[in-house]
Amino acid sequence: MKEQYNHFINPYNFIALEDGCIRKDYSQEKDKENLTGYIDCELTTKTDLIIPDKEENGVHPFFEIDGKPVIPGSELRGVIRSKFEALSNSCLSTSDPQLSFSGRSGPFKNVGYFNTKNGHLYKSEGYRLTNSFDIKYTGNGVEINHELYKYGDHVYFNYVNQIIKKKKTKKTKRVTEISKKEKLSCEGYIIIGENDFNNKRKVAIVPKSNQVEHINNEDNILEMLETELKQYRDERINKHLGTTHTGYKSVNFENEIIPCYYYFVDNYAYVSFAISGRIAYNRKLDELLDVKNNITTSYQACSSKDSLCPACHLFGTVSGNDLKVPSRVRVSDALLEGQAQLKEAVRLVLANPKYSNAAFYLNLKRNNKKENIDLFNADFVAGKNKGMHSLNVSDVTIRGRKEYWHYPNDKVSVHINSENKNVASNLTPLVKGSIFTFKVYFNNISQQELDQLISTIDLEGNPDLCYKIGHAKPYGYGSVRIDVKHIYKREFDTQTLEYALKEYHLEDESFEHVFNRIRGKHTFNDVRKMADFNTITDYIKGHNNTAFSYPFNDFNDGKAFDWFTQNVSKNTDGEGTIKYALPFVQDDLALKAFEKKDQGKKKKYKKR
Repeated sequence: MKEQYNHFINPYNFIALEDGCIRKDYSQEKDKENLTGYIDCELTTKTDLIIPDKEENGVHPFFEIDGKPVIPGSELRGVIRSKFEALSNSCLSTSDPQLSFSGRSGPFKNVGYFNTKNGHLYKSEGYRLTNSFDIKYTGNGVEINHELYKYGDHVYFNYVNQIIKKKKTKKTKRVTEISKKEKLSCEGYIIIGENDFNNKRKVAIVPKSNQVEHINNEDNILEMLETELKQYRDERINKHLGTTHTGYKSVNFENEIIPCYYYFVDNYAYVSFAISGRIAYNRKLDELLDVKNNITTSYQACSSKDSLCPACHLFGTVSGNDLKVPSRVRVSDALLEGQAQLKEAVRLVLANPKYSNAAFYLNLKRNNKKENIDLFNADFVAGKNKGMHSLNVSDVTIRGRKEYWHYPNDKVSVHINSENKNVASNLTPLVKGSIFTFKVYFNNISQQELDQLISTIDLEGNPDLCYKIGHAKPYGYGSVRIDVKHIYKREFDTQTLEYALKEYHLEDESFEHVFNRIRGKHTFNDVRKMADFNTITDYIKGHNNTAFSYPFNDFNDGKAFDWFTQNVSKNTDGEGTIKYALPFVQDDLALKAFEKKDQGKKKKYKKR
């Protein structure tokens, strides 16, 4: 029997950033950093776990050393550091400050071309070819009357004015002759499209024209086009499109001319390779991490030894050639206790983060609404009522630190369909209830750092709070509980006059007397909710017809794209609203699907 769901809880959410990253100069605290030893830890899998090794015969086996399942220390160190960063209000150490945001936009009502040599944008028109041409599309461009043309090639052409049949009073310009060498009445450049939603590809001529004046970001246009082209050519993103997708293979930035479509928002030009295509935004992640317009409090990765966040000071960091802070924490591989119990391989789709999804990854400040929000992105708002206008950096921020909810993996339905079957992987899970042991070594750290480290590793000793590790987290895999069992601290023995490791047991009264648990001031409530194995499970018990899932309209077809399409309402100028944004951690977490209604050959949706 098929499941009937009309609501879903997105697999991930975000721990909000605070008012600014904490940083200071630790050079005066060296005398306090005198604790060395290690922490014995026990890890229990609360759900099935997937740590894939290299593919063998079409299947990724569980990662092993000497024939026994192992969780690499690097994996554990990464997730422990991530939690430590959240609890200590530290920087986002793995963030790429030059990360570009992109998305699909349009319609682009202007067509022209960008000159890569002089750095100027030119306004033009698009002249389509008449039906008299013999046109054949290839991976390298297009053959017109058996002659190969590539994107941006200089051409000569003639054209005529034709009346559009459906609009008898409107004329359009159609190319009747084209040549690379023979000088005809006009000059221009060729633009070649990808397949559109009707599986049609178009070729047009962009005539030579005049430069566009008063552009605030003209020096950034080439970079924007390069960013878009990387997206179009990324196989991980476009693999489901099949062989008809070429990724604008014939575009070459060494050419002088790059034809493009564009529009303006407050004198900023936004360019694309298609009328309704992908665009790159001006603003990069570094601006969105700088919440106070002050580099000392920015959540960018630390860049100065004189101003370090608590996590970089303890776990170390490397930034360019200038900053090298050694780590004072090392994590061993986690070794399985007992016999391995592996399941048969499961087929899952592992996707990349969609940073361009503003409704889920970005937040308009001073906006606490979940429904009917003005359409926006990292750069500007395109609302129905106020039109398009640029956003100040103080108006938009990232959602925060990404975390996955915890829930049983056997409660999640996996959908393999025509859209994602080419990117699915066969992965081998280890059963829940498996136990691993590992050590966390610390060297020359302070008492406060040790307290914070212990509180982070076992999440304040709360047995319900878990980490997420490994692959397939959105499907419920990878929930693990880490418990601190013993601590060995190097201490000076006044009788032997030598250093020796003193053991502290978790059960002993001396443990809590010596080691104080320190809670993050503001963020711990969000961390607790995101880490609690029972939060979502209990929540969903009170919400009938609600699934753990990425967005869907028809739960059984597993196509998230349809939901995101219906979630945006646009007018002909590209202005509109976002119907649903990702709820905040403290909010009602369920989002609605859209009900599918068949109307002839077209499928339309309405809110359920």
